[in-house]
Amino acid sequence: MESVRQPLFGDYTFELAEASAFKIFFEESRPVVFENKVSFHLHDALTKTEHENLTRLGSRMGEPYRLQLFINKGDERIGWFTGVQHDRETFYMMNTGIFKLHQGKGIYTSLLPKMLSLLQAEGFQKVTSRHNATNNQILVPKLKVGFIISGIEINDVFGLMVHLTYFFNETRRQVMDFRTGQNVPDDDLKKLLNLT
Repeated sequence: MESVRQPLFGDYTFELAEASAFKIFFEESRPVVFENKVSFHLHDALTKTEHENLTRLGSRMGEPYRLQLFINKGDERIGWFTGVQHDRETFYMMNTGIFKLHQGKGIYTSLLPKMLSLLQAEGFQKVTSRHNATNNQILVPKLKVGFIISGIEINDVFGLMVHLTYFFNETRRQVMDFRTGQNVPDDDLKKLLNLT
């Protein structure tokens, strides 16, 4: 698959990644980017039968939409993004990694609105993600572009996780503000919520 590189800023770009090339790069690079992170490797804890069951169950789920990107600086591949369709309205942002030398330069902040544009064009209603509660490098840029905190989870693999959701539909965003006690609904929203 021939992929056209899209500009981020300076000589940073991103491009769509073919699944097999992405898998190789991800498997080689993930331990480097996340070298000092404590995580539980679920694969190691499962029995052979449990692995077989997960494979069987996964085969029933069809072919969901996937978005996999390489992040580049010039001709050097310096990071990635991967995510998958969760259901008919939701895209789940699974993982982003950028090599240490390139972190803190605004790459993720620049990439985020471009990913959201791709997902909106695909027709998704909302985009979700989960992050360690102290991962401000990702939480802050996402909150700034309009993601909202939509849940908290204690996860056996990653620990305390914050769930974020981005709604493309402004009315749904307003409903979330009302549901969390942030705002009083206006007259139009009151009608939609049967509060009049």
